Amino acid sequence: MDKGLLRSDLFDRSKATPCIEDHSRARDKGGYYRINKNTHGYRRLHRLVFAKYHNITLTERDTVRHLCGNASCLEPTHMALGTSKDNRADTVKMDRHGHILKKDDVKEIRRLYKTTPMTQQQIADRFKVSVPLVSMIVNGRTWKGADSDSAQTLHSNCSGAGNSC
Repeated sequence: MDKGLLRSDLFDRSKATPCIEDHSRARDKGGYYRINKNTHGYRRLHRLVFAKYHNITLTERDTVRHLCGNASCLEPTHMALGTSKDNRADTVKMDRHGHILKKDDVKEIRRLYKTTPMTQQQIADRFKVSVPLVSMIVNGRTWKGADSDSAQTLHSNCSGAGNSC
């Protein structure tokens, strides 16, 4: 296997080309494009793209990291093989490791979505949370009591369903 696929210093190179996204596909709650589980054993499209681009076979234990920090990116030069530990370190390095939302943040998210032309992606970027979480907030599927006086916090890496991690 090419040692270049494992290098962490590819961060700078990932800025040279724009992210490639397929807006016609559905994404999971983490923002990854999903494909049929029976397609070569891949469950996330970026893994298949990476494997085809580098002409390798991935195992279930292989972690394909998004060096650009965009889970929806399908640009193979923005990806590298690594460990789960490497992937977690990447999220901390890029400050995308999840943030605590407070009730006032949720109110602001709803206000921005209703009263400004900001997209859910722009709001998610501003609050450093996922687009699916913003969607659940603005559609009332989580943080239903945010407009009341009860205190509630939610870690942005949580699913939102039942507000548990």
